Amino acid sequence: MAGILGVNPEPFTIREIAWMIEGKGKDAWNKLSSLMALIANCNRVKGKAFLPKDFNPYSIEKTTVNIAGSIEDLKMFLPKGKE
Repeated sequence: MAGILGVNPEPFTIREIAWMIEGKGKDAWNKLSSLMALIANCNRVKGKAFLPKDFNPYSIEKTTVNIAGSIEDLKMFLPKGKE
């Protein structure tokens, strides 16, 4: 992994190197997805324009889930007698 980054691995932990690899991958995908959106928009027919996030695997939108209920509702998933 340090070879991909082009750094000396000695002063870094494996976790730090993994973070750097992920950052490098995100940066590369940001640039590439912008180019892909540009090319797709140049060749599209009328309609909705493409955005870089349409091509970037790192730009997954986070969703939130609202759960309404109580602990009593969850107890139905426990085996009988474990309540």
